[in-house]
Amino acid sequence: MSKLLKSPFELDRRLATLEEENEALREQVEQLTAENETLRRRLNDRAMVEKAKGLLMHNNGWSEDRAYRWLRDRSQREGVRMGDLARSIIVGSKAFQEARKK
Repeated sequence: MSKLLKSPFELDRRLATLEEENEALREQVEQLTAENETLRRRLNDRAMVEKAKGLLMHNNGWSEDRAYRWLRDRSQREGVRMGDLARSIIVGSKAFQEARKK
């Protein structure tokens, strides 16, 4: 046989190899996608925590360290993630500010 024409056995073996490689790549993409989502969420949580710390510092006259410790302790006590607690503080602050304008 010429080099261009391969036996059916060789083609089947090559196809099986390509399918295995494809599956491995698909799993890797799924893993990287999940990791990317986790990192995006964590980055967003950090931004929310920073904003909530700023609100707590401004509204209560606290230091940055005091505001962070309060967020950390409260999130542990309530059993919620710091990012979720921070979002609640930010939303509550916005609602309070809007109510004061009326």
